[in-house]
Amino acid sequence: MPSTSSTKNKKINQTILELILVIVLALGFGLLGGKIASGNSHSAAIDSTTWISKIKKAGVLRVGMAEDAPTISQAKDGQWQGPYTVVAAALANELGVKVQYVETSWANIVAGIQSDKYDLAAGLDITLPRSLAVGFTNPVTGTNNVLLVKKTANVSTVAEAESNALPIAAPQGSAQESALKLSDKNLLSIDSFANGIQAVISGRAIAAIVTGDTAVQTIQSNDSLRAIVPANPIDVSISAFGVARDIDFTSLQTINAAISDTVYSGQVSASYTQANIPSEIQDGRVVPVVPQQYQK
Repeated sequence: MPSTSSTKNKKINQTILELILVIVLALGFGLLGGKIASGNSHSAAIDSTTWISKIKKAGVLRVGMAEDAPTISQAKDGQWQGPYTVVAAALANELGVKVQYVETSWANIVAGIQSDKYDLAAGLDITLPRSLAVGFTNPVTGTNNVLLVKKTANVSTVAEAESNALPIAAPQGSAQESALKLSDKNLLSIDSFANGIQAVISGRAIAAIVTGDTAVQTIQSNDSLRAIVPANPIDVSISAFGVARDIDFTSLQTINAAISDTVYSGQVSASYTQANIPSEIQDGRVVPVVPQQYQK
């Protein structure tokens, strides 16, 4: 039978061990809790600075729009329309915010993204020089550029138009203007595609370089014009939304998902159909077609 003092010592030792165990467990859980709290705090800080979180906090998705009918155009009531509004509306609806369209020009559209005047720049052609200034989503639309000329013009090829005494009109700051500058062609820089077309009608330019859908819509409303479709494209316009270069990956993927959903569901194509422009889906983007009847 053990002595009384031995029993007491065992109890004291057991109590000490239990206290040590409690202290160790408390410290362990405290440290783990601190790490979890720190992790959650860090995640919250990251989430609060994402592109999507900024849009949700503001309650509005701002979209820069430069006129390029029919892809980007304003109706008589001032409402913007076209395939990019389809994507913007779908994205805004998913995020639970409103869409605000901000009018700009092709000369200033890139600067608007850089200065945070809007969150997306609609219909921005993906080019190497622009990629140094802004980021891009996946393509939404794409088309070969064509030359819009008078039916009475004595030109039938791009080479004949380029060698004409009159210049070819292109909007200042556009990818089309850059393509003509690179090829050192006789160029008339104007402020919009619409004014480029007017330069042709008024005789100040032999041709206006425009996207295929713009050519179709213009000829439908003015049968004195026709399109010259280059055998070798002057410049292929593959267009997307322009975004800030530092946009986070998750937000960019969300925008791309909205693009994919609206393209493959036929919603983007439907916006072309409403404008009486034939189109097809190629490589995940909607491409308008210039019928042969508009080339005569």
